[in-house]
Amino acid sequence: MSWPNRALSYLEVKPSLLLVLGALGCCYFLQFGCLRGLLATAFIAFSLLLHELGHVLVALAHGVKVKRIGFAAAGGYTVREFSGRRWVEAQSAAAGPLVNLLLFLLFSLAGGPVAYALAKANLVLGIGNLIPFPRSDGGRLWKAIFSPSDAVGAAVPVQAPVQAKSHVVEAAGIGRKIPPNA
Repeated sequence: MSWPNRALSYLEVKPSLLLVLGALGCCYFLQFGCLRGLLATAFIAFSLLLHELGHVLVALAHGVKVKRIGFAAAGGYTVREFSGRRWVEAQSAAAGPLVNLLLFLLFSLAGGPVAYALAKANLVLGIGNLIPFPRSDGGRLWKAIFSPSDAVGAAVPVQAPVQAKSHVVEAAGIGRKIPPNA
């Protein structure tokens, strides 16, 4: 599925994402019931979109052309031109995880078991995406900050938090009950 947009070439949603969200939805359904489980799953999907939009907004603010945003079972990704500037690459890489950490704070303040689960999922997404794995936001951030200046140009222009979905499923608290006072 793709939707044309003037700022982006398109938004791409691979069917494999729906399988992962379905599995996550089942976990939330068992934990919170039908309506709240569906709502929690929708907020996780929205959190992933906001994460990618964080990358896009920083890129566009610096005049970097964004070609597409996509979502698959492995996580979200943004395909864009390479800026050629370390600071822009570092800001762009950090923007997505920063969005997740801000969502963690917002959901933490909201209170309640669903908000607690969403806060935890966003915390795992934010911190997990800062770990410097290859092709992750953390890997791109590390490369932008610590690589010799000529090596930064070799950075992969695709922002793909490869481990994102496994973090979401892990943060869903499968089989765990949220304390009633949480």
